[in-house]
Amino acid sequence: MGAESARYEWAEGKETCWKAAAFFSAYDCAVEVWRGMMEALKEGKGQKEIFADSKEPGQEYGLVRFSGQMVTPDNFREVMGKYAE
Repeated sequence: MGAESARYEWAEGKETCWKAAAFFSAYDCAVEVWRGMMEALKEGKGQKEIFADSKEPGQEYGLVRFSGQMVTPDNFREVMGKYAE
């Protein structure tokens, strides 16, 4: 975590305590939040029914998994794209 904070210091080229940080795309997160909201609001699903396609056996609630990518002062612009600015 922390790429959204580290990017400002890296962009200025200053010496910083940030050596690497995890970047999670806001788009990737928002797509899943939107999907869950639509399941609840438009389809009338309850909390235990949202993200049902992601439930493992024995799970009561669905869970959406996504992963971040490690960024450094050397690659943050390339990896983060428009989110680096």
